[in-house]
Amino acid sequence: MCIPLEFLFDGLIDCMDASDEQEIFTTLIHLYKCPSKSAWECDEHFCDKNEFSCGDGQCIHWSNLLNHQESCKNYRDIAYRCELIPRMVTMANGICFYG
Repeated sequence: MCIPLEFLFDGLIDCMDASDEQEIFTTLIHLYKCPSKSAWECDEHFCDKNEFSCGDGQCIHWSNLLNHQESCKNYRDIAYRCELIPRMVTMANGICFYG
């Protein structure tokens, strides 16, 4: 699936594999594969630019996510928030650890 170019390197992960935020070399390869110059190849894009993707089709508006007003049913947002706090680390088992 392809997403608009404005979603590339905007600091927000729009593709389930985070490919829209990867290195520029990888980007150029994927851009070549897209049928239109205004799009980016990416699997599983479900949400709008102003929404966080929970990875299962659920989308949460960024303001609700950052204000803790709404969360993913699968808890993906918790792992995301864990990575935002410098002293917090998501361990291999998915648990957020204060280190």
